[in-house]
Amino acid sequence: MIVTASSVQCLQAKTGLPLLNQISGWIVLSVSSLLPFISRVEHSTPMSKILMYFLGFGPCFVILSISVEGMFYVAYSMTLLCWIEVESSLRNAQPSKPENAQVYRFQADDLRIVLFFLFFVQVGFFGTGNVASVSSFYLSPVYRLIPIFNPFYMSALLLFKIIAPYIILSVVFATLTYQLHLPRFSLFLNALMITDGMTVMFFFNVTDTGSWLEIGQTISFFVVASLLLAWSGGRSRTTIRASLTVRDVYANGKAVIIRDLNNPNLSVAYSSHVQNTTVARISPSGYYCASADAVGTVGVWDTVGEDQTLKGEYKVISGRMYIVFFTPLPFEIIGHSKAINAVSIRHQRPFRAATAADDNLIVFHQGAPYKYDKIIKTHTKFVQDIRYAPSGEHFASVGSDAKIFIYDGKTGETSSEFTDSPHKGTFMACSWSADSKSIVTSSADCTVKLWDVESRKSVTTWTVGSGVTNQQVGNTWSAENGIVSLSLGGDLNVFDLRVGDKSTRTFTAPQKAITAISPSSARTFLAGSADGRVLSYSIASGESTSLKGEGHSNFVTALATSSADGKVFSVGFDDRVREITSDGKEFTPASFSTGSQPKGIAVAEDSSVFVAEVNTAEVIRSNKKVFEITPKSTPTAVAATGKLVAVGGEQKVVLYEWDGKNLKEGGVSERNKGVISALDFSPDGKYLASGDSSGRISLFNVAEKKLVTSRWSFHSARVNSLSWTADSKHCASGSLDTHVYIWSVEKPMKDIALKNVGPGGVSGVLWIESGDGKTGKLVSAGADACVRVWEIKFRV
Repeated sequence: MIVTASSVQCLQAKTGLPLLNQISGWIVLSVSSLLPFISRVEHSTPMSKILMYFLGFGPCFVILSISVEGMFYVAYSMTLLCWIEVESSLRNAQPSKPENAQVYRFQADDLRIVLFFLFFVQVGFFGTGNVASVSSFYLSPVYRLIPIFNPFYMSALLLFKIIAPYIILSVVFATLTYQLHLPRFSLFLNALMITDGMTVMFFFNVTDTGSWLEIGQTISFFVVASLLLAWSGGRSRTTIRASLTVRDVYANGKAVIIRDLNNPNLSVAYSSHVQNTTVARISPSGYYCASADAVGTVGVWDTVGEDQTLKGEYKVISGRMYIVFFTPLPFEIIGHSKAINAVSIRHQRPFRAATAADDNLIVFHQGAPYKYDKIIKTHTKFVQDIRYAPSGEHFASVGSDAKIFIYDGKTGETSSEFTDSPHKGTFMACSWSADSKSIVTSSADCTVKLWDVESRKSVTTWTVGSGVTNQQVGNTWSAENGIVSLSLGGDLNVFDLRVGDKSTRTFTAPQKAITAISPSSARTFLAGSADGRVLSYSIASGESTSLKGEGHSNFVTALATSSADGKVFSVGFDDRVREITSDGKEFTPASFSTGSQPKGIAVAEDSSVFVAEVNTAEVIRSNKKVFEITPKSTPTAVAATGKLVAVGGEQKVVLYEWDGKNLKEGGVSERNKGVISALDFSPDGKYLASGDSSGRISLFNVAEKKLVTSRWSFHSARVNSLSWTADSKHCASGSLDTHVYIWSVEKPMKDIALKNVGPGGVSGVLWIESGDGKTGKLVSAGADACVRVWEIKFRV
């Protein structure tokens, strides 16, 4: 501002523009305008990124504005920020619907946002602060940088001043899409549709008759609408590229997961495969994903919509598939005698393809159409992976012989071998950076290495623990400075090129079916799985972490939380009762060996632990058995509240009173039609809900010892889990039939149904938010090893 003020005074005094002022002005304008694009600063919030761009283009309006003209830029930016707040408030004020919170449903109100976007495009172009100098040919501000008249450079500066607000608008529009959790491309596609219609309309209104003013107006309308169309289309393409850098896709069980690395709550699960999935890949456009399973079935499905609609299913082979990829032309791979591990295609002309297999060979194909060209014998053991660089100039191969080779992308000739500090174990995977200058490799020696292609040197090495579970078996680039590597144990390790000693984030998730779920604190809940692991989930971030300490060796049967001290107790098929700390982070050393296989667990108000076993029910306190009872029927479920304990068996529930030393029978209910599979007391202790193997749920009034209703019977298979809201007015149930129902105590015949929400069966439901009585958040988990969060609006 000081330099600009000095330049204005010199120009007004007609003493000429000082050379130092001219150089300083150009330096400030160039550096500030380029800094937002080249900066590698990680922004914690979208608003911080908007602020960076606002400050970056601020000097442009300080230097190239006259009088208060520069205030247009400030007012324009503040209005855009207010627009974000208004739209966010309107969206939050809308009533919630019973839908999956991981995927946002597109709404008609988004058309309003698109119209405002087009309005701000017009304001940015026709605003006083932008084109007053152009329309009046007033060039005084430009002389502050170019003292000699030059039409080309002067017009370039004025056009740059017009474009600057559009850059702020683009960042704000992307932030708005992120803040509202809208589907990718939805706003841009609607803007494209509207501007396309405007362009067609103005095209037919163009006239060649009348006055020159009328002809010029019709042509200008058409040109402006065409520019809006080009702007909308350009912004759509930019967003596609940006969105793909923060999402990774992987297969787990019968599901395919697309994980959002910035916000795990926005991850997507596709669960339509009948057999275990083996591989998945997102198309270059980002609109589709192809996934394959263990019997050779390939499905292509939509990644943008809410329902992941299946576009096509193909039976390719009769065995396990290892690779899927997208190519513009079909071709057949020949030349291998063993299983093929990797395929990579050169997308530039001339087209080429390379394949790697367990026969230690690389087969090079020329195309298109693709035909066998030659065999490359550089590796002495299995070739695990092969990848073409984005530039197409080279491709790389890695193998079990702990070697990495670089080849010419057009001819397939071997260019070099990397011998500097190689991995000490099998190379499992490799990936190129976007600029084709670096390669990242993952190895069975539990390390990830970054290589510089030009110098063939190892730049950075990250070590990920030790042991078999930390062997690195896959990797990909997630952003300009981000690398994701997959551990054999299922963890996704995220590395930052600027942090050279350890991973910046680790994403942990269940690999086997989730079998039990229980609250840990107001901010977390725990989930046990069929492989014996227990994970802690953050309600706010959606991230999960494995508990430390010695846990179960296999199937976790049940979890129960103590209302007294917040500790969580677990039982498993290893016939052990284990204790978890109140913060839900680790197992304590304490454990108790049960007399037989446990079926369920509950905790009373005095922290006594009740375990339903095959033949008996044991009571444990301070890691010691204090009481044991042998019911007439085999115990299958147990629940406790205050001093009351309910034990379920064959078609009946027995109520006991616990005095700290003995269990005294207090009543029997025999209204269920099958084996009791789930029990849960309401938080106020007034009701007891019991679910059985036939899918029926019975509700009892504990104090009056009478049946309230037995009409909660819409499940068609075993009820696995029950959970009450905090106000004891609603109960949720999860069943083997894949459905979740929310039942009302006040209106027993009214229910909210969530159909087919747990492929393979729902094994656990838990309310994590139900404070206002009108809305709530429900967690469900099951056989597909996925945890889903649902926003529920109660029928009041």
